[in-house]
Amino acid sequence: DYDLLKWAWLSWRNASGKKMKDLYAQWVSLMNEGAKEHGHADKGVIWRSAYEIPGDKLEELVDGVWEQVKPLYTQLHAYVRRKLAEKYGEDKVPTTGMIPAHLLGNMWAQHWQWIYGITVPFPGQPEIDVTNAMEDQGYDP
Repeated sequence: DYDLLKWAWLSWRNASGKKMKDLYAQWVSLMNEGAKEHGHADKGVIWRSAYEIPGDKLEELVDGVWEQVKPLYTQLHAYVRRKLAEKYGEDKVPTTGMIPAHLLGNMWAQHWQWIYGITVPFPGQPEIDVTNAMEDQGYDP
């Protein structure tokens, strides 16, 4: 139910987001202060160090990967948006632009498994296991 999902998402954001905004800013400040006490510019430097790639190279690497996957992501996003528009109507899910976050299954819109039933490309067909084909190409399972 589109309206129920929107109500739940907005209610949660209004109840928690506004209350947490200042606390989050304070948390970031404390994390950065602690990082500086240990000789780092900020907490982000510490987080990025886990990747064992120099900071200036990490951003370049991520940008390069993004450029490689962006065409697929753009097509995937358009497909999902179209499927959601078919279910809820184009008046609620425009066929261009952003996907309404409250439809994606969790409060942060980061997991899309909850909409699989709406977006499955070939409903009623068995899933395809590509493990053998990938192993033949040298990929590890």
